[in-house]
Amino acid sequence: MKFRIAVWASAGVVVAVFWAIYFAMASKDVPIQPIIRTIASISCPLSLVGDYFHFGVKLSWVIVTNAAFYALFGLFAETLRRQLNHAK
Repeated sequence: MKFRIAVWASAGVVVAVFWAIYFAMASKDVPIQPIIRTIASISCPLSLVGDYFHFGVKLSWVIVTNAAFYALFGLFAETLRRQLNHAK
């Protein structure tokens, strides 16, 4: 189970790095589409904090918090999966 949670945390790091690269390479002349902003906010929850309080967040903090968020989500998902498989 530890390995699965580590995989979830790694997925969080990959998602955060992907969005960092995407937004760094996005054209500053073209506004970001609302659907892209929504998907980024859902998959990287620290961006909601930055948007709400109107301040930038360092990439290192985004990566760490996203890994922690995904690890907690993975812990919940794996515990639920284990209990559902045990019930069968």
